Amino acid sequence: MPTSRNVAAISAPPEHLLGNSDTWPLRVTFDELRVRLPSARLHPAADEQDVRGARFCQLHLAALFETEDAFADFTGARHHHAALYGLPLALPDRIGPICDMLQLMFVVDDILDSATMEKRSAANFRADMAALLKGFSLEGDGPARRVAQAMSHVIGELLATGMSQRHVDCLLADMAAHAESCLRENTSKLHDEINDIDSYRRTHASVGGVPVVLRLLEYSLGVDIGAEQQESTLLRDISQVVNWHMMHVNSLFSFRKEMFEENNATNLVLVLARRQGMSVQAAADAVCDEIRATEAAYYRLRDEAFDHPFSDQEAVRRYLIGLDYLLSGTIAFHAVNPRYHGVAGLWLAEEPVAATMHIYPDRTVFTPASRHASEGR
Repeated sequence: MPTSRNVAAISAPPEHLLGNSDTWPLRVTFDELRVRLPSARLHPAADEQDVRGARFCQLHLAALFETEDAFADFTGARHHHAALYGLPLALPDRIGPICDMLQLMFVVDDILDSATMEKRSAANFRADMAALLKGFSLEGDGPARRVAQAMSHVIGELLATGMSQRHVDCLLADMAAHAESCLRENTSKLHDEINDIDSYRRTHASVGGVPVVLRLLEYSLGVDIGAEQQESTLLRDISQVVNWHMMHVNSLFSFRKEMFEENNATNLVLVLARRQGMSVQAAADAVCDEIRATEAAYYRLRDEAFDHPFSDQEAVRRYLIGLDYLLSGTIAFHAVNPRYHGVAGLWLAEEPVAATMHIYPDRTVFTPASRHASEGR
């Protein structure tokens, strides 16, 4: 189960991953990450959800942590802001259950990353979660069973606030697929398979939980476009590009957190530094290029979708607009969240336009940067 980790005393960056610097901080500069995306916004119920989220964690998640400090670190990271930034258009009675679901998904991720959980235990936990999500019961009172109890509570909230049984079934299937993908992710073979952007996309696309988030986006807006998605290759292509964009944003902002984790094959900055011999800056530049390229691809497909006959349906139009804010909000959440930058970190008050990340073992400090400041590095 999750425990606090003290990484502040680490004397130098991991040479085998990032061998271009022998002292802290590492510095990474990036230019604008948004081109056409709207400015991010917090859901109007953010203050209310901060209070509600703390109560949910205390009632349903606290028992999953080994120490009070570890639990305090988790709650201090405000993981529910992933929903508040990513789904700012969510209906008022639906944003709360979504916040709860995302907090639950983050705590599962932390359980699996815990330094106290041996590889066999982690594999067993993932297998148990996959079994539970498929409807199988488990004996005992292990962490998977406790997570399942919290999940049962959240599913009840979703149903009570209008999620259809079909949507619930699809959501659980998406989560089961995510858990099974995580089982494959943790194999040593995966490190050998991932060596560039294409192989990263191929192996990691089902790991990041984006299908779950897209399912929650539909629910948040009170729409169901399952039939249109099943019939339309265009909508499925949009979902794939959204997945890639969110994966790359996560890689850019989470690599400080993930450089100390044994299984860091799911961070593209680290993959490019380790397997391609790039400097940290060059690897980050490549990831930023992918963020902008996937945004451009998204808008090409989105514009085509708005010209499609199904765009006459209000549900489809609302969903596409919701995707705009999901992508923009994902950048904002990752830029300001303590999960990625440390409780002691200094974050930008708003999402960065151009910035330098000064990366220490226990924190990231952001400073403004001039446009194109990373060129030539």
